[in-house]
Amino acid sequence: MVTHIVMWNFADHLSEEEKAEAAKNMKERLEPLKDVIEGTLSLKVITNPLPTSSYEVALVGEYVDEAALGFYATHPEHLKVVEYIKTVCKDRAALDY
Repeated sequence: MVTHIVMWNFADHLSEEEKAEAAKNMKERLEPLKDVIEGTLSLKVITNPLPTSSYEVALVGEYVDEAALGFYATHPEHLKVVEYIKTVCKDRAALDY
């Protein structure tokens, strides 16, 4: 099994209300991909981190193996969500293990 963790901060121009809406949209768009993309075991979007956190939203995904993670990363439905995320986030950090 492979775990994929991605964290983002929202773009500076977003208001707190817009950030909340973007977080909701990210969750609603990412989590259902579990049932669409073969080899994806689970997807969880964290939208309410503690104030001590360095990032505002995170994704924790589990995949059957590295090939499944690669399939997820290049899947057209995932890429649609990536395009949306790029419009609301300014940075990204990832860790796979």
